[in-house]
Amino acid sequence: MIMVPYCDHSMLLKKCDDANKPIVYAYSHVIKGESNYVGADGAMMGNDFAQSIITTHPQKQQIAILVRNDLTHMENEMLKSMIDALRSQGNQLEVLSFHPQESSEHLHHLLRKKDYDIVICFADELFGQFIEHKAIHNIEIYAMGSNYNIINALEKEDIRALLVQDDYSIGYLSVKAIVNSLQKGNSIVKQKIRYAIVDKNAMYQSVNERLLFPIVR
Repeated sequence: MIMVPYCDHSMLLKKCDDANKPIVYAYSHVIKGESNYVGADGAMMGNDFAQSIITTHPQKQQIAILVRNDLTHMENEMLKSMIDALRSQGNQLEVLSFHPQESSEHLHHLLRKKDYDIVICFADELFGQFIEHKAIHNIEIYAMGSNYNIINALEKEDIRALLVQDDYSIGYLSVKAIVNSLQKGNSIVKQKIRYAIVDKNAMYQSVNERLLFPIVR
């Protein structure tokens, strides 16, 4: 069984208890202490992304983190480490919860609450609505994910930098680990996956192209 993290931990635990099969957790561990997973470390990703922002903006900033209202375990780890790192440098920070089905006007209202310098868009499904408000609010954007809209925005420099995981390897290695375990009885080992923080200047470096563009994989 390959488990992809989601917000309903009780249902996840029940499925794990009911499954009499090997289990691998794709996109990092979703249960604290779980040893069998394929993915990046959420806390490390959040801290590294925050440090990249701090390096680019050494002065104190007014920062908002735009999130869905149903974060997974790994996303919560990322969020916590990001908040801790940004606040440790004296930045003023707020977490704004927004659901993709809510109106664009509601998003506009959230961004109007304060004169934000930076907004970190935490989920790629929010990005389509969010990017429309960039010019209105005069903000600098950091984002996560690798869908077409986000990569196109990075190319046009509508966003400053992008945090992206090696999604292809996560999927491939999760399946490979399960198949090996079923066929050979091998235990599934911890498998940490590469991630990168990419800006416009670095997006066409060969090592980053593999993360951003499936065709070069």
